[in-house]
Amino acid sequence: MAKKTFKDFNPATAFISSAQSERDTSHTQHTSRTSNTGYTGNTPYTHKENPAEHKTKRVNLVIQPSVFEDFTKIAHMKRRSFNDLFNKVIAEYIEREADTIRDYNKTFGGPSSF
Repeated sequence: MAKKTFKDFNPATAFISSAQSERDTSHTQHTSRTSNTGYTGNTPYTHKENPAEHKTKRVNLVIQPSVFEDFTKIAHMKRRSFNDLFNKVIAEYIEREADTIRDYNKTFGGPSSF
């Protein structure tokens, strides 16, 4: 059997995009909106300061396995993705803590629109 050679072709390049095709779109305004009916994991996150904001930040969380399992069960029963339900819970918490955010902005600077 002949030995494989990759001198002229690297199979990994089929999975790697070129630097020219990648571009940072975080600064562009997204106009497409998804409907809020049915099970979709990409519903836009609505916030008082930017109602058309999309979920673009990634966060790694370290949580207890039992909390993860229970939260996953709740998300499943609510027919929502883990991520979508987590964003909803965080948004509700942020609304409850509006005074804390206002104090932070007053102390450290920032918008005071809460």
